[in-house]
Amino acid sequence: MDLCIIIPVLNEQQYIENHIADFQSLSSKGDVIFVDGGSTDSTVHLLQTYRFNLVQTDNHGRGAQLSTGLSHVHAYECILFLHADTQLPNNYFTLIKDALNTHDWGRFNVKIDSSKAVFRLVETFMNMRSCMTGIATGDQAIFVKADVASKKLQQLNDYPLKEDIYMSRQLKKVSRPACIKTPVTTSP
Repeated sequence: MDLCIIIPVLNEQQYIENHIADFQSLSSKGDVIFVDGGSTDSTVHLLQTYRFNLVQTDNHGRGAQLSTGLSHVHAYECILFLHADTQLPNNYFTLIKDALNTHDWGRFNVKIDSSKAVFRLVETFMNMRSCMTGIATGDQAIFVKADVASKKLQQLNDYPLKEDIYMSRQLKKVSRPACIKTPVTTSP
């Protein structure tokens, strides 16, 4: 499976500095495109220093960043939208590949990186709600077959916020999502 990972960033310098090795390891399974939405810290410089594939956009908002990333995607089977502060499980590639055998898109369960008990409740309800409604959040690492993305996500640019809800609603027109139980880990 040919995989492209699109990571929108905005002032993520500190997080990227702490997770350089994680981002570098993603390249072993697919192409990674960082899309900067106007960072004012050293995010751009840091990504350039480590020679990551970086695209910049003047259009602000998460939807515009994802749309810009999609415009740079060619000849892939799968697109994975990943938040910079979300870490994939080690076997993410196999999990996605298996899920796309039966679904056109999907998402992972989420685990919030905090020891506070309230976050166990939040993640439980997030995961349950998402499976029941078919609406995923960006923190759940949404993935989609590339041909479906090119047909159904053409208006992403119009959603500076809640682009994940738009994406889910559009993709639900094709199929229900694969709900991968193995969680990604995201910051609180």
